[in-house]
Amino acid sequence: MRRIPLRVYIIAYAVLIAVLSLLPGNDVPNVDLPNADKLVHWLMYAGLGYLSASAFSTCPLKWRQVRFWLFIMLFTYGFLLEFAQELFPALHRSFSYWDAAFNGLGAITGISLRLKRGYRICRCQCSNQLHTLGITARNIREPSLKPSEGKTLISHNPGLPDIISKAFRWKTVYYDLDDTTRITFVCTGKSLVSLPHFSYGAVFSSSESTLGTDWKAKLTHLAGGKGYTNIEVRSCFPQPDNYQKVASWLPLQHNISAQEKMFSSNLKRKIRKASKNGFEVKQGGIELLDDFYSVYSRHMRFLGSGALSRHFFSCLLKEYTNGFAGIFLVMYHNKVVGGAINLEYKGFYENCWFATLKKYQRAYASYVLHDRMITHAISLNAHTYSFGRSSRDSGVHEFKKQWGATDVPLQWFQIPAETISLRRQEWLKKLWKQLPWPLGNRFGNYMAKWVY
Repeated sequence: MRRIPLRVYIIAYAVLIAVLSLLPGNDVPNVDLPNADKLVHWLMYAGLGYLSASAFSTCPLKWRQVRFWLFIMLFTYGFLLEFAQELFPALHRSFSYWDAAFNGLGAITGISLRLKRGYRICRCQCSNQLHTLGITARNIREPSLKPSEGKTLISHNPGLPDIISKAFRWKTVYYDLDDTTRITFVCTGKSLVSLPHFSYGAVFSSSESTLGTDWKAKLTHLAGGKGYTNIEVRSCFPQPDNYQKVASWLPLQHNISAQEKMFSSNLKRKIRKASKNGFEVKQGGIELLDDFYSVYSRHMRFLGSGALSRHFFSCLLKEYTNGFAGIFLVMYHNKVVGGAINLEYKGFYENCWFATLKKYQRAYASYVLHDRMITHAISLNAHTYSFGRSSRDSGVHEFKKQWGATDVPLQWFQIPAETISLRRQEWLKKLWKQLPWPLGNRFGNYMAKWVY
């Protein structure tokens, strides 16, 4: 049986709307509810907007390029139908600006709903340069490919891009920069990022060298004309002293005794003090997520930043493979006062998300938590413990340097260069703090998705 093209349904639905709009009589016969006719207008054009957006392929990226003009077309169509009613007095209807407005609102609703459902059915190949290669992230473990940075990071875990994509309804895409280099991106529907919400990208090479000298030109060419807001590659290559973000990596010894010998006497004193203050550390998995999230979300609100959604952490803990993924909690009299989520891959162990309540920071809660996590990393035979990223010379950065961590400059290449950053909008942070907790948390979840 031959499948009827979607455009046939759209045309038939548009004709049906025209017929209903131009039938003689009242807008909504036998209905006495106030404003019911406006609700009908909104519903009709929401359906038309949804169907029309669906006709522009299965790629949300392409929808974002045409959504404005699609709205203009649908609004003009509804406006002309209202105008046609004015031209034929026999219809007993007149032009209504309110009906035209609700036509437009319905169109916006339908287009937005279709865009939001984007990657649930996204099967696009994007272009000849940007393609999925017919493989999934979990079997891209070719012996000829190795991390371009020279060290295996958690971002090189082949399953991580798929987890990010699933949690946020994005899509994993692979790009062959040349015959020797491949970059794993996550397409957010407006940008290509390697990798969002992580400090490092997933760049693989079959040669001993890192990215070639012309890689920026190649990515610039890819961005041009493809409709992406930007393309971003996150790396930790050597660079000049003008970097702003830094990762702190602690080389690990073979046992905890040898590791403690590397600590200063002042650091050891703070760790002992934390234990004497009654702090205890609990380790687990997804069963501890609610406890961690209660502290993490409150801490992010205190900082004026949005908290990533609980759904993202749930997907991460459930589906992370090829290494360790778990939660650590610091307790004070059976009360959760801090927590962390850690990931490990091929000996690289990173504290990715960390939070302690400010009230307990001066009692060294953070010290006992990191000490326990370093001990755990050594038990897994990890070679590096990463404290994660921080702003250069900030208080958090100084805290990490106490442990003997090495500074690793982070360089995020953006094409085109970023002009406006939500991270730098201080007024937005102040607004966040003033919002009621339920509203602020939901709004923060949405914003944090895009502040990656």
